[in-house]
Amino acid sequence: MKSKKIGMRTIKTVMAVILTLAISELFNLRSSLLASIAAIVTMESSVSESFTAGKNRMYGTILGGVIALGISLILPSNFFTIGLGLIILISICNGLKWDKAARMSMIVFLGIILNYEGGDRIDYAFDRTIDTLIGVIVGTSINYFIRPPKIELRIRETIREMH
Repeated sequence: MKSKKIGMRTIKTVMAVILTLAISELFNLRSSLLASIAAIVTMESSVSESFTAGKNRMYGTILGGVIALGISLILPSNFFTIGLGLIILISICNGLKWDKAARMSMIVFLGIILNYEGGDRIDYAFDRTIDTLIGVIVGTSINYFIRPPKIELRIRETIREMH
């Protein structure tokens, strides 16, 4: 088996997760898992894709948190209400043309609905949403500030290879 070298995207993804975990510990966030997942899924192959993904995932995070809070305040948590919540999220994202936000909205929704342990639901939903937003911001920032991909070089290489 031939080994491949570790690429910059891999290094930046690991940096984003480690920084997110450090921030989670520093601010005593209760859901470092959601924050870390957000940092991972926000890492894209270009800065512009990362910003677009970050924006979409922020929309999805907020939407998932709001829908999870609404459903958890009105209905008991069970398979039916979880399915209903997922359908609502997908429908809203499709209606608003937030296709790329749907996955993150469902992750946040499930993270809130499945892990709620008691206490104030509003605080819990707000905290989980903030945790995820931190991961999105860290992932996007790492991709922007740490050796951003040089798309112009890739275009030139592709053109040269075509000749």
